[in-house]
This record gives sequence, C-alpha cells and structure tokens, in this order.
Amino acid sequence: MSDLSREQVDLIKEVLDEVVDQYRANNHIIFSSDSERASLHFGDVAKRLKAWKKGRECIVPKCSQTAIKQSHTVPRGMSLSSISEAEHLLTPEFDHRRGELVLQRVGQNKASTFPGFCSEHEALFHEFETSGKIDQSQHIYLQTYRAACREWFRTSFILEQHDRTMAAYDSLRDERLAALVERRLRERGFGDEFKMGKLELKNDTLKNQWSDELEAIREYDIWLKTTLLPAFEKAIFQGDTSNVYTYAISIDVQIPVALSGGGAFHARDTKAERRVDMIIGVMPSDGNTLLTFGGHASDEDFINAYVTTWMNNALGMLSMVESWMVNGSDQWYLKPSVWNALPEGRRSAILSAIHACEQNIGQEFELSIFDGLRNNFLVDLAAQEEKKDEKYSEFVDKQRRKMI
Repeated sequence: MSDLSREQVDLIKEVLDEVVDQYRANNHIIFSSDSERASLHFGDVAKRLKAWKKGRECIVPKCSQTAIKQSHTVPRGMSLSSISEAEHLLTPEFDHRRGELVLQRVGQNKASTFPGFCSEHEALFHEFETSGKIDQSQHIYLQTYRAACREWFRTSFILEQHDRTMAAYDSLRDERLAALVERRLRERGFGDEFKMGKLELKNDTLKNQWSDELEAIREYDIWLKTTLLPAFEKAIFQGDTSNVYTYAISIDVQIPVALSGGGAFHARDTKAERRVDMIIGVMPSDGNTLLTFGGHASDEDFINAYVTTWMNNALGMLSMVESWMVNGSDQWYLKPSVWNALPEGRRSAILSAIHACEQNIGQEFELSIFDGLRNNFLVDLAAQEEKKDEKYSEFVDKQRRKMI
C-alpha cells in the first residue's frame, strides 16, 4: 500500500471494517446465493457420509488389519431383529435439506454399524451374537467396549470433519471477503487494477462459537481415548478388570428400542459437582430387555447411585430409558409402530428436545415415548396394596401428564 495516498489507505480501512462487521452480523454475505451456500453445505455432508463408511484400520490398538465396513454396535439377532417391522427400524437423523431432526427408516442389517473392527476382532463378539444371550460378565465387558469404541469413532470423526470443514471455510471466507472489499472500493473510485492480496480474518467470533460448542465433545473424546478405552482393553485382552466398572440388569419386559452409546450426568464429588460419563445400552429381546451401564472404576459409586435413583420402580426405569434417548445418545433404533402411535405434536416436541440437547441423562424428560408400557405399568402400580399417599398421587399424575 506504499503507493496509495493517506485518503486511500483510510478508505481501505473503512471498507474493511464495514465488510467485516457485515460478515459478523450475517456470514451469508460470503456466498453469492442461497443455492450456492446450500450446494457447498450438502456437498460437504455427502463427503462426510462417504468418509464415515470408508474402510480404515481396525480400532483395536496395534492392529493394522482393515476394518470391516459394518460392525454392529447393537446385537443384530438378539435385539434389532426382535423389534424391527418389515426388517426396518426408526433412528434419529438430521435432515440437512429441511433443517430439522427426523426419524429415518433404516434396515436392521445397517442399523448401529460402523467400520470399527477387523474380521479377527469382530469375532470377539461372535459368541453372544450367535447365541442371542448376553449373560456373562465377559459379555458385558465386550458389549460395553464395542459401544465405547463406536463412541470414540464418532467423536474422532466429528472433530476430524470439523477441522477439515473449518479449514475449507477459512479459505472460502478470506477469498470472498477480499473480493467483496475490492468490489466496494471500485464502487468508491479505485481502479480495476487494485488487488487486496491475501486477506486473513483473525478472531472470527462465529468460528469461535462453533469451536466452543465442540469443547464438550473434545473433552469426551480425550476421556474415551486416554482413560476408558485403555481400561477396557486391559480388561478384555489382559484380564485386568481393576479399572473398569459395569452394571447390568435384565427385566422381564421388552422395551421396543435398541440403544448403544454414551451419556453424561452431574454428581457431587467431595469438593464440587462434576460430570460423570457413562456408556449405556438398551438391548431388547423377545419378552426381555437388558440394560447396561459402564464406566471407569473411579466412577463406580456415582454409577451405582445413578442406578439406585432411576431403577426403584418400573416407571422410573422407563423414564430413564426415555431420558437416555432424548438427553443422551442418539444412537437408538425404535420399533416404528411405537413412534407412529404418538400424537404428531408430541413427536415434534420430542425431536425438538433431542435437537436442542439442553438436559443430561440425570434429568427426567417430560414427555412419554412408550405410552403402551407406561399405561401397563400404571395399571400394575395401582393394583399394588401399598398405601396410596399424596406423594404417590403426585407421581402418578406426573406420569399421566407425559402422555397428554
């Protein structure tokens, strides 16, 4: 800018400030049209979907074999097939074109899959996959381990794709802002020969906001990678279970959803409240459901307290599963007729709550997903001979309001 007059330099600074302020108010100004913005966005979505399915090395440490493309996280024969209808289930998925969360049909063969394990390590799960029974402590360790592996695959994938997307966004943003500044300057008397050169926007508050929103995922990713997975790998491959804790309970009713993922709640430690991460699972079978809770051994007391809080009666247990679905993992697969039986308004409210993600699995969700089971449990509760006091009435009323 040495050949420019003082007035020209001042004008460049003025236009730069003007353009940057407009960008920070609405980043759409870097796109020539809404269709271009949509095209770039959907193209990136397509690339991410392709990358998710891409074969890669087995997730087990020191294994360099190629992972099979469809490792199931939820047992297919035991759980997915027992609640599917026409061999399909429903799972939450964000519809980028509509800009909202929907329940998408997925075939039971593709549900809960990810490219995680090679053929050799996939065989670790063969015994309970073929028998249709998870009834040994080693089975619980293995099921929790593969759920944790998928969680780490998911968080690593999100962070990797975010970093790539942000790098591409930086390049596009700087190029388009420079072009916009040049155009505005020409409108104010600069010649066509003037070029801005490289423009690099520092401290992009929009990007900082996106990064801040991912901070919890980064922390969770680190915990999985450095704390939980090494502990379960010691338990499975070396027989050292001292650093893991699992809890499983089988109930004699089928809950028509299969879930495998992670959830967090807050608990008070000796000094302050802190986040407790847990691997959670719902595995239905004919006339039965297995609920699993897993984490690091250091969180055993917190996990036990959590179980005690929610599992004191059937309705508490059902509310816990619903909280997992809304406030915890979105890796669940629901029997379609259960969802279709719900009123449209409630379905919309449930999807909005999942998308907003404002609670954790330590909090009760206010709406019912499983009306049929809830009504059955209310009938059973009313038939009990225990004294029906005011506290009982309030509890029952709360459960009924969930179905309004």
